[in-house]
Amino acid sequence: MVVAAVVTGVAFVAGVWDEPELKQSLCGLPRADKSPLGVVLPKGRRGVETREVSEMSGHGKVLCVISVDGEGAVTVLMFGQDPNRPTSTDTTGMDTRKMIAKGVVASLGGASQVDYCPGTRDLAAFVTVMSDPATWPESPAEQAAHTRALASLAATVLAEQRHEVCY
Repeated sequence: MVVAAVVTGVAFVAGVWDEPELKQSLCGLPRADKSPLGVVLPKGRRGVETREVSEMSGHGKVLCVISVDGEGAVTVLMFGQDPNRPTSTDTTGMDTRKMIAKGVVASLGGASQVDYCPGTRDLAAFVTVMSDPATWPESPAEQAAHTRALASLAATVLAEQRHEVCY
């Protein structure tokens, strides 16, 4: 609702202004108010992505950072790796096959998921989505929504973008 009046050449405007929904696509992920990316990023402030595609250990690697107001807010890291190769987590008894079986693992600060590349058991895609502590909400309900959103982002990146590292 907007009310406007003109009195002796001066315009007065009063009323309720609805913020327009901010829609973007960042790091291949849609952003809208209720989308997982919309939940994680600061409300009403435009994001900018920086994307780097390279190789790591002979397999694809994608690093995409979403910044808001010049500060990194969300980092998406995805890379391909031989699932039979020892990882740094092997000292804890966790190997890649166990990580694949877990599905998405999420917390307030990030979420990860690993799965085999389509058609092979010799290459796996690893995805991690991390949010900057400055984006973490304070209330327990909002923290839970933030964690669910990160889990959803990790699953979406793995499902829709793993072809970038599975070659």
